[in-house]
Amino acid sequence: MKLDKNMFILSFFVLVVFCVLLFVIILSFSQKNNPASNTIGPFPEITKVPVSAKPTIKNNGASEQKLIDKMENPTPLGSSDAQTKAVILSSLGDKSGDLYSSPNVVISYISSAKIFQGNILTVNVDQAKQEAVSWFQKQGMSQAGICNLPLEFYLNWDIANDPQLSNTVFDTLPQGC
Repeated sequence: MKLDKNMFILSFFVLVVFCVLLFVIILSFSQKNNPASNTIGPFPEITKVPVSAKPTIKNNGASEQKLIDKMENPTPLGSSDAQTKAVILSSLGDKSGDLYSSPNVVISYISSAKIFQGNILTVNVDQAKQEAVSWFQKQGMSQAGICNLPLEFYLNWDIANDPQLSNTVFDTLPQGC
């Protein structure tokens, strides 16, 4: 009886070892027949993309200096323009934020710099500037008040890189300021 039990255990052990060896052999053959499973994959080729000529937009240096002077030495607004500015800023809770938005321009106020900005979203720069000025005028601001806010314009990244604006001199101030 003891022999039968030992024989059973030995037979079971041999069977398990045989199954494991069979599994390892099958697995190794299946890997050899499928070479794609052993590789990381084809490495992409690196190709150099030619850099296109970037449009050359120049800022009007005199306009920029005028803006800096207005920021460093602000001209006081008249009482009517000061009231209009206060009403405009009250819609933001005297914090930074967007005041007006259209497909052509977004007007924002930056409270830390105490400046209004016009983000131009079109190649029709003069049209976008005029739209922003008109918005301020509709709020009750005079032309002198708009110039003294100060109001700075800048080109959206996509517009600044648009070939239609190549060799353009960009004026950061509203027309007439």
